[in-house]
Amino acid sequence: MKESACMRMRCHDWKRSGQIWLWRYAERNRNYLGWHLSADSAGRDALIALVDGFITDGVDATRVMNIDTLDAATGGTHFRQIGNVVTPKNWRITISNDDTWRFEETDEYAELHIGKSWLPRLRKGFTDICNPIGDYCIGGSKRGNTPLWFW
Repeated sequence: MKESACMRMRCHDWKRSGQIWLWRYAERNRNYLGWHLSADSAGRDALIALVDGFITDGVDATRVMNIDTLDAATGGTHFRQIGNVVTPKNWRITISNDDTWRFEETDEYAELHIGKSWLPRLRKGFTDICNPIGDYCIGGSKRGNTPLWFW
């Protein structure tokens, strides 16, 4: 199988493009738990390329990206306005060698720490953004983990 140029890209070479929105609802509504992600087509393609870089780099790879502000005008049909939303300024993703799924929030970042086994599901979620098959999550909340919804 021929390796694509995308698969050879390293995550530190990754360039963010397009619009990428990450938010959570300020009010803890049980129907809208966790983080929510959407992007325009250029942002979606950039996120897919980032996962490909993570696959190339493997364990301990990390990347920080800035997040666009989400509002009714930019969010459009990709989110439901249920009270106030919290949008981080930056999103850090770090890859580990175990089966970790941990989505935390600090003053500076929304931080997603995931095991490399999550990368195929994360890539599929990014691929499904802007497609009619969005509106699902990965990560779950069974063990207190915060899910990530794709829109």
